[in-house]
Amino acid sequence: MALIFTYEQSSLCDTHEVLTATTSLEPIIQEIKNAQSTAYNTPYAPLNLPFDTVMHRMVQECTEQKLALRPHALLIIGIGGSNLGALSVHQALHGLLYTMGNPSIACYWADTVAPDDTYALVQHMRQLLTAGKKIIITIISKSGSTLETSVNTAIFIHLLKEFHPHDYQQYIVVITDKQSSLWQHAQQESYTTLEISANVGGRYSIMSAAGLFPLAMLGINIHDLCAGAADVVTHTMDQGPTSMAATSAALLAVAYTHGIYIADLFVFDPWLESLGKWYRQLLAESIGKTSTRDGATIALGFTPTVSIGSTDLHAMAQRILAGPRNTITTFVSIKHPEHDIPVNHNQSLTTVAHIMHALLVGAQRAYQQAACPFTHCIMERKDAYTLGQFMQWKMIETIYLGFLLGVNPFDQPQVELYKQEVRKIVHDA
Repeated sequence: MALIFTYEQSSLCDTHEVLTATTSLEPIIQEIKNAQSTAYNTPYAPLNLPFDTVMHRMVQECTEQKLALRPHALLIIGIGGSNLGALSVHQALHGLLYTMGNPSIACYWADTVAPDDTYALVQHMRQLLTAGKKIIITIISKSGSTLETSVNTAIFIHLLKEFHPHDYQQYIVVITDKQSSLWQHAQQESYTTLEISANVGGRYSIMSAAGLFPLAMLGINIHDLCAGAADVVTHTMDQGPTSMAATSAALLAVAYTHGIYIADLFVFDPWLESLGKWYRQLLAESIGKTSTRDGATIALGFTPTVSIGSTDLHAMAQRILAGPRNTITTFVSIKHPEHDIPVNHNQSLTTVAHIMHALLVGAQRAYQQAACPFTHCIMERKDAYTLGQFMQWKMIETIYLGFLLGVNPFDQPQVELYKQEVRKIVHDA
């Protein structure tokens, strides 16, 4: 494993309660093991994605086909689970200044319909197309009917048609469920299509074509990403209730039963901010529920937050150390950063990596002294394999957590409530 997870002295959870919780996971562990031989026919379908070499080959072939067009830019249209996974891996590996570095393929994300942001993106895409640059538009929507994605699709395909009226189809890739209206439309228009299985929800789709195609286009080794994820699935099933995913899920479940309702992911690397946002959606949408699997009415769910080390230490340390003890923090750090910079500080030679480590350890010591619960995930290094491990760990952890708290971690019925109201407003207008 390229991940190290520590918690014994810092989580403040009763070890007997944690052991009881992990032991109770035996039934779902067996369910998942049974589902591994049924491809995509169960809710546990996302755990089979890292092993799907046929799908991987289709993604690779599609990537090679689109790269042969020699595109200057990739525009990803999607929102939430449909784009957060790819965005988080891209930013973790390529950094926040990627496009400023004049890469071989620039990358842009249309994940909102905020007027000013959308206008600026349209104008920039127009500038590229006017200059003769080619753009691959990737439309990702599991349902095929998400409003923001539909609006952005209409805007940017209209723009593409202005510059490529006769062959615009070859610059479009649609990734969706085969049963969606978007798939049917894509087939009619002769767009290139890649499938998201019906049992793979958007927030669990990073190892599907939804995550792998844009990452492959950006030069990221998707085979390493999937290998890391596959190793975690295998390790987790082999270890059973003693696995890292079982332990971390149990810690969260025990904390929740003791009134700890906020889960802060404190990433000590700014390049991991989008990874934190990906996990925020995974946890919030999977666990926030109004009913249990047995139909009982509840109001359950963590409030997940994302903090950036060391930028947010003043705000979060003050709040957590001084405020109510209702937050469990997971620190995430990189053991071997790719780069380091020497610095002469207070007449002694050190490095920025050493200073960053001191900030992390200092914060953890303060949390421990103030009896603020936390765990710590150490990534050996920041590469595709390790990110694949981290994301697969968190997905399995969330599935286990749903089981422990008695809710379905795969549905999101309340999301439809606001969508219904939005449709009424748009229709009335």
